Amino acid sequence: MATTESARILDVACGRNKAPGAIGVDLFPVTGVDVVANVDQGSLPFRDNMFTTIHATHVIEHVQSIPHLMGEIHRVAAPDALVHVSTPHYSWHAGWADPTHRWHLSTRTFLYFGEGHFSTYYTNARFRCVSLTLSMPSLWRCLGVQWLLNIENRVRALRFIRKFWEEYLAFMVRAKEMRAVLQVVKDGRGLLSLHTGR
Repeated sequence: MATTESARILDVACGRNKAPGAIGVDLFPVTGVDVVANVDQGSLPFRDNMFTTIHATHVIEHVQSIPHLMGEIHRVAAPDALVHVSTPHYSWHAGWADPTHRWHLSTRTFLYFGEGHFSTYYTNARFRCVSLTLSMPSLWRCLGVQWLLNIENRVRALRFIRKFWEEYLAFMVRAKEMRAVLQVVKDGRGLLSLHTGR
């Protein structure tokens, strides 16, 4: 499908819930899908550096290779583009119930795509984590736990709180979803990371 220069938003595996103003790509030709393609195999059918905003909502837990998908997202993204990724947190029971989920991810998963991580050889795709927000069941929201676990986005020095929770308490005080905002790094460009040096 030909795209116009003004179409700078991509929604990967959009299904019927495509982001407003986006080009939607999905394996299934349902209403809202503009381009039918298998994001789990081969390449995204777009040229390099095309999109300034990319959405990937509840797709990375399904794919065969997360590094491959993130590499393709990185390729089609413009320098400094923002990538919005949503996925279940590994502690959420519904994430384990879905038989199509291949992966159960933590808040530290996206660090593997950051500069300086010890496993950067998995892919050449580089991103800076602008923010990572957890959403939790209403009980933990009312008790302020969700606020406490997300304070790292505002106060970097308190990052140990989320790390302690994830290592010791996550299967008792469960989170539902993670929403990461990642900035594409190309040619050394990008915002200062909130998550550098974790």
